Amino acid sequence: MSLFYPNNLLNSFLFNLDRRTWTSPLCSCLNGEQNALHLLTGCDIVGSDTSDKAMTILKICNGTLSSVGTHSGSEILWNHFSVLNCSRDSKFIELCVEVVEIEGLNLKRKIDLKKKKNT
Repeated sequence: MSLFYPNNLLNSFLFNLDRRTWTSPLCSCLNGEQNALHLLTGCDIVGSDTSDKAMTILKICNGTLSSVGTHSGSEILWNHFSVLNCSRDSKFIELCVEVVEIEGLNLKRKIDLKKKKNT
């Protein structure tokens, strides 16, 4: 499941990979870059119930003072390792599957990496 790794088919990664092809890192909700943490914890399309559940599991898997997150004062700035740490939690996996199946997110299932020839 590509939510667990930074190299994935989400807009944030694709935009950084090739800005000519992928014109925006934003999520369909337009409230943040489309990355795993945004989808799981901050996307309006996903909804607060799912986001709250995901954040609870993230905190349990990583601990509120985990060395995995980057500390900014008392707040932890989560990263892809935070998501990866939860990959063995069955409830977290269920939430991830629930999120990637949401139609309104318009998540990419595949991309074409072939270079187009100039004619």
